[in-house]
Amino acid sequence: MNTEHTSQFYFANTLTNNTIQKIDLFYKTLHYCSIEQYPDWAKTVYHVTTTYYVSENKNAIECFAVIGETGTVIKNATIQFGPLIHTIQELPFHIARIVEYCKKKLYKNLAIQLCFPISTETEIVQLLLLKQHPSFKLIFSEENWTSLRILLKGKTLQQIENDFSKGHRSAIKKSEKDGLQVKHLIKQEELLDMYTIYKKMNDSRERKNDLSEKDFICMCNTILKNELGFILGVFLPNNTMLGWMIALHQGNLCRYYKGASHPEYRNYNILHVAIKHGIELALKNNKEYFDLWGYNHFVDESDQRYFINKFKKGFGGEYVCYPSKYLIKLNLPIISFFHH
Repeated sequence: MNTEHTSQFYFANTLTNNTIQKIDLFYKTLHYCSIEQYPDWAKTVYHVTTTYYVSENKNAIECFAVIGETGTVIKNATIQFGPLIHTIQELPFHIARIVEYCKKKLYKNLAIQLCFPISTETEIVQLLLLKQHPSFKLIFSEENWTSLRILLKGKTLQQIENDFSKGHRSAIKKSEKDGLQVKHLIKQEELLDMYTIYKKMNDSRERKNDLSEKDFICMCNTILKNELGFILGVFLPNNTMLGWMIALHQGNLCRYYKGASHPEYRNYNILHVAIKHGIELALKNNKEYFDLWGYNHFVDESDQRYFINKFKKGFGGEYVCYPSKYLIKLNLPIISFFHH
């Protein structure tokens, strides 16, 4: 592995507009990336205390990470689906820099969830991190990340639909017969209607809203302004909004991010038709996959997530496993990657 770097790097709590533009360009050229690592996403939408790691080479971004801070008295650092980088083999070098920084900040632990699926390269990275950081270990829990990914490349929409379950195909046909319409949502009043449905859905399930109305609108506007994905609404012929879906562009795939259906219209198959339309748009955008994102193998019928799993699996697709979360304890000495 090449450890001779001429790059310049720094850590910052805020980013200049010029740097954000360079990171945006970098983000949109990556094969693997994640919205959790988009500049200011965690800070502005979820109000997470963040530090940014920026490494540049010849005035271009080569690695970027959003480091979130958790805890009050005892503080920990977390990198969710990052760092972002083109060359996976270079990750240990950049992680070593981040570890040094976190130790100086007196964080107790650094947790990292990579955005790359398991591969020979990620296994090598894991071995290198184990070699360089004596306290390195893997976290095995229900947080182990698995996704459900539908292959689009080389297929027609009809071929993709043929892999849907019989129940899902019937639900979509019924939706078309009911005259449900799918439209792009861009107006502020439409975003407010989305939040109303989101809140009603969560209230009906006795589930706490993870976003306030203000933060929800901020999230949607960030997606629209930066062309990070698309927002679809599902309507009755009389223009009543029944539900919605947000899908994001992440490298070579389109990711299902959030969706909601109005609890008073449960007799309609709202998200079935929204996801089908999202897959169609992903095809038109030449994406290789439509990713239904999280699939939890640890849950059973007593957990709502079991039924979410079942719904997602009805669209076909293959499981994609990610490396277990890394945990590096920061109160032990490490062998540095840097040359003295």
